[in-house]
Amino acid sequence: MKANRIFTYIVTGARDHLRDHALSDGPQKWKKARNRCSTSVLTCLKIDTVSCRALMVFVCVLALTNPVLAVNFNRSTGDALFEDDDGLTLPYRLFKPKSYCGDAAPLFRPKDCDPDHPFPLVLFLHGRGERGSDNKLQAIGGGHMENLYQATQGLTFEGEFEAFLLAPQCPTSDRWVHWDTESSNGSFNDAEEPPLSQSLHLVFSLLDEVIENYPIDTSRIYVTGLSMGGYATWDAIRRRPHFFAAAMPLSGGGNRDQGPLLKDIPIWAYHGINDPLVPVSGTDA
Repeated sequence: MKANRIFTYIVTGARDHLRDHALSDGPQKWKKARNRCSTSVLTCLKIDTVSCRALMVFVCVLALTNPVLAVNFNRSTGDALFEDDDGLTLPYRLFKPKSYCGDAAPLFRPKDCDPDHPFPLVLFLHGRGERGSDNKLQAIGGGHMENLYQATQGLTFEGEFEAFLLAPQCPTSDRWVHWDTESSNGSFNDAEEPPLSQSLHLVFSLLDEVIENYPIDTSRIYVTGLSMGGYATWDAIRRRPHFFAAAMPLSGGGNRDQGPLLKDIPIWAYHGINDPLVPVSGTDA
């Protein structure tokens, strides 16, 4: 069907992440990488199919056109710690959309408040450098997260893409995905696939709890991440192929044998060709 609306955005997230990777090898490599990884222009057509509508919303939420602004931690659920039935814990921040009114006492809610109004949910999985236990670094570690915050808070794009934004923090003793990118070609196969990590397992349990406690539109749950979080994004949609409406992995990789499982999931993958830390073959595969 003909598109009745076209969204064109300049996406700089992949370039910025490539810069962060390349700078670790010196400014000259970044200069070369920058020239090879120019700003991408995405055009997303809003058409009358479920998958394309989902992808349109997701890509527009992730668009990084606007200047990076700081994350306001007061908009989150605070320094939260998820604990599963086995006593395993994971720090996280859940940022609530600006117009969400379900937390206010009935007497103080706006007249037009619908506490059960469903919102999309975006899951952000940070990179290896943001691991820890301070429950802050994962939310201030780069422009991708900060622009996600602005979009999902309704502070950009005329408030059109408000959503809950979930940002868990992986401990320094673990990884979202146990795969050594420095001694591999970036991706792996069925025989090499590592088991589900404890931290990503906790993320799945945390997601289920958030869905149970907040008005989440389960047809619009999206996942994105960079570097280690890019691997986690691929791993998340591979292990829950019917759970996420769309995904945007940056500078990651995954199980190349499981590609057929992902054929119906809208995916926009980004990876700088000169990335010195995570081989671009992880995404090419």
